[in-house]
Amino acid sequence: MGDMITASEAASILGVSRVTVWKWRKRGILHASEIFIPGSRVWVYAKKEVESLRRRRARNRVKDALNNG
Repeated sequence: MGDMITASEAASILGVSRVTVWKWRKRGILHASEIFIPGSRVWVYAKKEVESLRRRRARNRVKDALNNG
């Protein structure tokens, strides 16, 4: 399955809440795979995709600061 991480780990990397990660999954901003464990299900995220999104968000913040500064 590769380097897969939980929503909590993704939220920590991105500096957002787990609710935001969930909303981004629903909007298609982040893609997740559903894993069924007896009695529950877990959504996992590709660590590379999460880190890529973190870099894009950082670049956008820098651009916004330059444009508004």
